[in-house]
Amino acid sequence: MIEVCVLMPVPRLVVPEHKVDENCNRMCRIIDDLCDMGYDICTAREAIQIIESEKLDKSQFNFPYNSFDEFKEHVLSGDLEIGLIDNMFMTKERREQLDKDVREGRLWITY
Repeated sequence: MIEVCVLMPVPRLVVPEHKVDENCNRMCRIIDDLCDMGYDICTAREAIQIIESEKLDKSQFNFPYNSFDEFKEHVLSGDLEIGLIDNMFMTKERREQLDKDVREGRLWITY
């Protein structure tokens, strides 16, 4: 009896192209911490409002830009606004390229 060994191709690993924004991560962590404390918030603006209105100890948070005042300034100017959750994980150029690929039939979206 002869045994035949068939080698399977090695699957290709697709590495995500996500770039981590440390300030965004810190902001999300503050929002998560406040939610864990029982506050029902979803945005950085709400986090600032809770911290100021409830007079929470600012030293317990690791603020983006290493300062509450700097963090507040950036949030109020709109620098740290997250409209859709996708904005955190994909650049505008990458999203446009994916939309183009779907329109031209090179990529299919399945649910």
